[in-house]
Amino acid sequence: MTESNYSFTTKINGDLFTVRGNTIDEFVNHLVDAHAAHGAVRSLQGMQTAPVINAPTTHEEAAYVIAAAGMNPQVIQTSTPSIEVLQDKYGNEWTYGHPDAPDLPDGRGKYAKKKGISKAGKSYTGWFDPSKGPKPFRPGASEAETIWVK
Repeated sequence: MTESNYSFTTKINGDLFTVRGNTIDEFVNHLVDAHAAHGAVRSLQGMQTAPVINAPTTHEEAAYVIAAAGMNPQVIQTSTPSIEVLQDKYGNEWTYGHPDAPDLPDGRGKYAKKKGISKAGKSYTGWFDPSKGPKPFRPGASEAETIWVK
């Protein structure tokens, strides 16, 4: 198992609690999930003085949550997300972490670029909801609409 690019670890009642992600978007999504599952970072830390805040949706907000919990936001590693190309079971090529990828409309991160051959034998390229691809990705309330590349 390789180490995630982004990681936040704290102690809760003597146990370690870690939130990780390979990309900043994945890290923030996991932090949002942890925040929703446990109420607020201040309750995780048992801190009564931390401000009440909404679940973070950006890495800046996530850094604020970490700072509000009395942690140094520098624990978020600042390595550049890498481009990852995977093939699905149909032979389509999925590119994650593409620098030109548009943001998903629901804020879960960025689209994944997909290249493939249609049933009619024509090649296509488009920006697809990454939860439909071969890499695990948190699904949204609804699937993001495909953006076709011409």
